[in-house]
Formats: sequence, structure tokens, C-alpha cells
Amino acid sequence: MKKIAFIYLGRKGGAVPYGFEMAKSLLTKGVGIMCVLSELICNRDEWIELSSSDRNLQLLFLPTYNNKTGFIKDIFNRKPYTAAVTEIKKYNPDAIYLPMISLNARKLLFRLKGIPIVTTIHDYTQHPGMKNPITALIFNRIERISDKFVVLTAKYAPMISEKHSVPLEKIRHIPHANFSYYNKENRVPSFNIKNRILFFGRISKYKGISILLKAMDLLKDSMPELHLSIVGKGELSNDDIRIINSNSDRISLNNEWISDDQVWEIFDQADMTIIPYIEASQSGVVAISLSCGRTVVASDVGGLREQIDPVGGSIVQPGDPQALAKEISKLYSDHANLLDLNKRSYKYANELLTWDHSANKLIELIYGNNPG
Repeated sequence: MKKIAFIYLGRKGGAVPYGFEMAKSLLTKGVGIMCVLSELICNRDEWIELSSSDRNLQLLFLPTYNNKTGFIKDIFNRKPYTAAVTEIKKYNPDAIYLPMISLNARKLLFRLKGIPIVTTIHDYTQHPGMKNPITALIFNRIERISDKFVVLTAKYAPMISEKHSVPLEKIRHIPHANFSYYNKENRVPSFNIKNRILFFGRISKYKGISILLKAMDLLKDSMPELHLSIVGKGELSNDDIRIINSNSDRISLNNEWISDDQVWEIFDQADMTIIPYIEASQSGVVAISLSCGRTVVASDVGGLREQIDPVGGSIVQPGDPQALAKEISKLYSDHANLLDLNKRSYKYANELLTWDHSANKLIELIYGNNPG
């Protein structure tokens, strides 16, 4: 049996469903998995349920931190990690797979020499406003000891190759698969016009929320019926808050972490998703939006164009509120076309961006094109 040690020690965010869906699909292909997870991971119950239904999945939950004080204390908490290293060696996996780098993974990886490491790179560099030299140092060390890489947009394969002196054949582009994870009831999107656009996800400086708010201001007179929903936790500038408060009839803010069971409904209530980022490698929000049958308007940065071009999503100049406002207005000028874009997005995500395809590509990367 093929066996993989799967290590992700984060608690929440897009990597949680990403890792869960990849593991679930690998199991359907008869791959044995030892999953090493944070005991605080938000979908712990789902992992336990999955392991109870598939004997090829073993789970190890390790203590992690949830704040800065906990991080400092966690540095000295080595005993459970030493035990986990022993269990992983005993499992004797063919490879270690990181669906995303997590800080605590260092406690395991540096003591598991001799086992090939396959690392998924979600972000080529740290985002503006989120740079941390300690995190960067640890992540770079983990990347340097990795043997193979997964990139979510093809643009970054040669960059990773050059950065770590790794042959391109050891880097596999596996497009971010759909997030049907959030549609557990297999609902079909509502395809009608709601005059509502959506910004979804963690709010950070690099995500360009100020640009979107300025675009909304430009549309105030020509599209007074248009509503913007901002859904996600993060810090907003005083200017952003002022704009939101002065347009409370047109802009709503839900500044908190969103539970999984809310995600589908949030996207279904919108006509399109706006991604006005000023920097990006790729975006899991694109994958969610397409999965929910919603087209995307995104800045032309990183690999965003690569993600949305296949379904006719819109690309605009980054940092340009006028270009963004113009594109939103253009899409609403032809309702039939907008609904067609949404239907195409849903079809594309659920027929082509499948986890089955992603798992096949990962198995090929780990074992070669003819693993036998």
C-alpha cells in the first residue's frame, strides 16, 4: 500500500478544507494516510468521523497555540512531538505531504530526515502588512528541506525552481480544486440578479478593500441599488470604517470568522465576488466563488488571471477604483451574460476543478507517472 504522512498544524482558514478534501480523495484511491493535525483544528470532528469510516486513515492530534503567549509556551512543549516523530517513523511513509506550511511542522520535519517532503506553496512571498521575519525564516527552512513542491498556479513553478534549485520535474502545478466542502447538502446556486457584490475572507492590507470601497463610492449615483457585503475578520483603516459607516444602506460589514455552514449562503446571496488584491499568488476565495456559481472580478496580480480566465472572469488593473467600478457596471449592464458567467463558473468548478484530479496529480508527483 502507498502510505503518506500528512502534516498540517494550523487551526482554521482555507488550508483546513483544502487538506481535508485532498486527504479524503487520496483515501478513495487506496492511499494510506497518517494525519498529524492540531488538536485545535476547527474541523476535528469531521476528521474523526472520516477515520472511523476508513481504516486507512490514522490520526494524531498535537497541542498547538492560539495566541502569542501560547506560541512562546509552545516552544518548550516538545514531548508530544517527540512521540509523534516516533509514530511517523514506525508508520514508515513513502513521503511527507504538507498541504500548507505550518510553524509547528518544524518540530517534526527536522527530525524526520530521509523521508521525502512534498510541500504545497500557497504564497510565494509574505503578503504586505503580514511580513514576519521569524515566520519567513521558519517557512524558508522548511522549503529548503523539501524535495518536491506543489504550486497552485503555474506561474510560480519556475520561480520556486530557481529559488530552491529544484528541477521543474519535481514541481507540479495542481490548480486549486473546488470548495464543494462548503456545500454538504449538494445545493444548486440560485441564478438570479440580486444587485449584491461580495468581498469575502480575511481582511488585510494587501487585499485592497480600500480600492473596492472607493469603487463603490464611484457607483453611488449610477447604481444606487448596488449593495456590497464585506464578510471576514481583520483590521480596517479609519478611512475605510468612515466610508462604511457613511454608506450603511449600501455597504454591510460582518467582521468575524465565518463558520463553514454559513459560507454557501453568503456566496449564494451575491451576484459576483470582488477580489481587489494589490498582491497575491493565488486565492482560495476564487475556488469558493466558482464552486458556489459566482463569477469573479479580480486584480491582475500574481496567478489570479490564471485562475479565472478559463471561465471568463474579469481582470482589472490593480489599485484602480475607476477600472473596478467600470467593470462592475459593465457586468450589470447585461444580466443574461452575468447569469451565464455564473452558470459557467459552477459547471467548471464542479466538473473540472475536482479533488479527484488533484489527488491523481499529487500521487504522480510523489510516486512518478507510472507508480505501478
